[in-house]
Amino acid sequence: MDRTGQPETLAQLLAGWRAARGLSLAGTAAALSTAGCHKTRAAIHHYERGGGMRRSVADAFVQAFDLDTAEAVALYEAAGLVVHMEAGK
Repeated sequence: MDRTGQPETLAQLLAGWRAARGLSLAGTAAALSTAGCHKTRAAIHHYERGGGMRRSVADAFVQAFDLDTAEAVALYEAAGLVVHMEAGK
């Protein structure tokens, strides 16, 4: 959650995790490459500006940033990759 109690956006999450790990855009690209997802610094910048991503890219960020389960769920939700359904609907 951000300061206002709203869920953090994809841009906020990615930029925050990258900063917390002390990674540059180039360092993040290298970490994603190690996770099997080859992305340019420009693509990472696109994601940090709120651009959409595929599930495979989200999976690579989970691996590259070594996210725990709660962080991974937050990433998938912010990226619009999780659908919540109410019972009986």
